[in-house]
Amino acid sequence: MKKGIAFISILSILAITGCSLNGVKDPEGTDPEKPGEDSGGEVIKEALIKAPDYSYKVRNSKEEFIYEDLFNINNKVDIEIDVDKSELDKIQEDNNRGKKPEIYHLANKVTINITNNNQLFTWELENVGIRQKGNFSREDIFVDGKLNNHNHYKLSFDETFTDTSMYDASFIEQHGNLEYGERDFLGLSGLDFKWNRNDDSTHIKELYSSYMYRSAGIIVQHVGLSNLSINTDGKKTDFGLCFMYEQTSKSLIKRAFKDNKLYVNTPSWNKEKDGTYGVSGSKYGDYYKATYGSGDGANEGADLTVNSVSGKRVGVKTDIYGNNFPAYERKTNTDVDYNDALIKNLVNKLSSGTYEEIGQLVDLEYFAIEEAVSYIIGNPDSFRNNYNNSMLYFRHLDGKMIIIPIDNDRTFGIGHTWDKGITFASSQNNTPFNRKDVNGNTNKNPLIKRILLESGYSNDCQKTYVKYLDAIIKSDWVKNETFTRYFNIAKSLYSNHSFSLEGGNDNISFANYIKTKISNVQSLTSNGN
Repeated sequence: MKKGIAFISILSILAITGCSLNGVKDPEGTDPEKPGEDSGGEVIKEALIKAPDYSYKVRNSKEEFIYEDLFNINNKVDIEIDVDKSELDKIQEDNNRGKKPEIYHLANKVTINITNNNQLFTWELENVGIRQKGNFSREDIFVDGKLNNHNHYKLSFDETFTDTSMYDASFIEQHGNLEYGERDFLGLSGLDFKWNRNDDSTHIKELYSSYMYRSAGIIVQHVGLSNLSINTDGKKTDFGLCFMYEQTSKSLIKRAFKDNKLYVNTPSWNKEKDGTYGVSGSKYGDYYKATYGSGDGANEGADLTVNSVSGKRVGVKTDIYGNNFPAYERKTNTDVDYNDALIKNLVNKLSSGTYEEIGQLVDLEYFAIEEAVSYIIGNPDSFRNNYNNSMLYFRHLDGKMIIIPIDNDRTFGIGHTWDKGITFASSQNNTPFNRKDVNGNTNKNPLIKRILLESGYSNDCQKTYVKYLDAIIKSDWVKNETFTRYFNIAKSLYSNHSFSLEGGNDNISFANYIKTKISNVQSLTSNGN
């Protein structure tokens, strides 16, 4: 397709949807439950991006806190982990045996401090599970006899230490406790932590990405900040200002659906909890982590091609040392004999089914909005760009798949190697309808290729995509003053750390990054057919 033809097609979409190249009408004051009609009589919903929210709740007791308070940027968080060196040595031994071991070891105590409205609240949890996390980021636990603070960690509050495949009999007798299996912190079964490996000098770009997704009604893991330290045999090691994550376990789904008014097309939890679509006896729909897999489950990414779900590339993880795990790792219904029918049926339809047939298996409105935000934030390691870093959930209510983006640690101009975030997710030259993946090859994900990038640019999914792109660039989220306001909140709370708006290392500033993205959406020309 020639660029001129593509541009005319885009103008047609904008005319149909009521958008302009310079933005949509201000959605404030409109009722999203009352869609308008376009000139052709088709019912079109208004694109609605919620405004930035800088508020927080003042808490007077620990009983009043909820999990959102932990991730609210206005609340200062400090976390200390007490763990014996002997347990950290076990983590090193696991790493020596496997690629991505998932065995939790014993942290004697985790102390969580939250400062809310200048008042300090403290929680202490004893006998918490701890393990390393990451793909290519794992380093040795100790370097030159000192604890290495360049590692990411996971905490499990509900680890029982009773699995005989992981722990010997004497350890289970001393530390095993089935009651831990019901333990949580503010409704969270655990937390993940990453040190600032990509040198984001603003410390907030990944947080900001999650805020933008949520403002558009997309489910995304909560991200926050925390001072993190680990005490080992009386020696304290500072990990600096770390990123803190809601874990992508199935409880994320439960929390999101309980907050269903925040998200696009999500039912209430009471309707969703009755089981997988078409299968009785389970409490969640099918939930997969999309990765590159390992060993027998390895392939070229979770790209939704027929080959990607063949053999052991879809299912549950069976190797606790992480040497073999699926590209689509099923996180629900893991204790039953299961055929993964929903995702396999979807893949078959994506290869040859009609738009209408695919629309029965994927929430295409939700997909279009998620991809619009993803384009703006520019993560090269995403479902579209690198067939990675996503959770796929098939709703119980209708069996339709939605995408939950995770690990947005290279967004808004964060590079720091990996070819500068593939030149900041190609933000400098790629338009919203670019047909290439992050490696410069023709995109092979059929959901992206056949639905979002289909020639002609005329289906409802593409109209929604364009509408939300235009709404986002007209919103406060792309204004540097909005980003700077969040930046200043974090800087004031964690003043003992270095902050800069300029980007850091080989990163670029939010202002310079977003300027190019806005220009790309405004021009909407095709680049790389």
